[in-house]
Amino acid sequence: MKNINKEIFFTMGEANYMGLIELLVKSLNKFSSRKILVYGVNCDVPFDSDNMIKKRVDFFTEDELGRIQNNTDNKWHKGDIIGLIMFKKYNLCIDVIESGYERGVWLDGDAFVTKNIDNIWKDFDDDSDYPLLTRHCIDYLIINWRDETGVIRHRGGEGEEIERPLMENYFGKYSRSTPYLQACFFTFNKNCIDFFKQAIEVSNFCTKAGDLYGYIHDEALLNILIWNRGGKKYLPVLSFNNEASYPYTCKENIPEDWHPNIFKGDFQKYFNYFFMSNQDIKKITTSKIIEPGDINNLQSGFKLGLFHYFPFDRNQTLMFHGNKCVAQGTRMFYDYCINVGELSLSSFTVTDVDFINRKIYFNKGNGKVDKVKLKVYTFIKTRNKKMYYSDTKIYLSENSFDLKDSDATSFFITYPKTDVEYISVSINDFINDECEYVFKKK
Repeated sequence: MKNINKEIFFTMGEANYMGLIELLVKSLNKFSSRKILVYGVNCDVPFDSDNMIKKRVDFFTEDELGRIQNNTDNKWHKGDIIGLIMFKKYNLCIDVIESGYERGVWLDGDAFVTKNIDNIWKDFDDDSDYPLLTRHCIDYLIINWRDETGVIRHRGGEGEEIERPLMENYFGKYSRSTPYLQACFFTFNKNCIDFFKQAIEVSNFCTKAGDLYGYIHDEALLNILIWNRGGKKYLPVLSFNNEASYPYTCKENIPEDWHPNIFKGDFQKYFNYFFMSNQDIKKITTSKIIEPGDINNLQSGFKLGLFHYFPFDRNQTLMFHGNKCVAQGTRMFYDYCINVGELSLSSFTVTDVDFINRKIYFNKGNGKVDKVKLKVYTFIKTRNKKMYYSDTKIYLSENSFDLKDSDATSFFITYPKTDVEYISVSINDFINDECEYVFKKK
């Protein structure tokens, strides 16, 4: 029998990512029996949780960080340290193994998990000498790259794969043994330590030859190393990419002939699939059926807008990935918990927040709730650069209300007069699970 104490989830992030990682930890605390190891890159992990182990790792000196952020010579990393930081996940995989864990699961920090996350530990591969990544929804990664003249162009697709130059020049040949794989979620065992040592070696080569291979990031390199070994194993699509804003189009606008697998165009109106109740799901027909595994024809996925995959069975999705806003992520997480029946929703519900007059509107419902305690938070954006930013959750106030014999439908909440974009209200009614509502300023 496998020892779950030898199994660990882990992630990493710098200071600006900690708000996102806290939400990931919260979701694992709710849905998993395993612990998560959180590495703070050049920072301390600023929060605590019963299911979390935290560890600080200083990969860069302050001088090195300054040189990276002010770099104007390397055309791939002009002031952007994210690519260089993500290469460091290989070091952390080795640290996980050397810390005595036999099975590890990497999760990107900008994610939260679903109630089925512990399914990943079933039939875990203990023999492979390379990590098992998840199937991507695209077959060829398309990137913006800067050619020899400094002009930004598109690169990728069959015949001009971004992995080809490095594979041919470093390993002597280009050959794929799997479809393109995604690195936001992968598993590995203690036999993979030599793989990650090689990954460090090749990533250092790419960094030193930055003008040639600076566009090779951690995901592309993992694919290259697996293909070079002739590896054929991989995981199915287990995560859903949800980079866009939330909430999405209301469920009434979902067409009756909608199918939950592959689509073109704006995916926002379809995303409610994951946040609808089981009863509402039954009302949706799936007359246009595409086989769940039939995604081999998704060439040049970014050009077609096919970056997302909906499984027919919601239970196959183990993680929502890519959201860079803590406020939106929090709302998505609680909506998910409520609509899949994993959170006891209080009969007392917050329906709206008046940002100008600092007034909260609620529905008391027909339950037996007499008293509620509300904690109010806001979210302060701490960084906004390209697609990478995060926000910090700031505690504002706490209010207790006696609802007995009250017909009121609103009351004032206390928080400083400040120009905020989001307000979060956490409800404790002393009967049900604590729930949080997030509202965006209209």
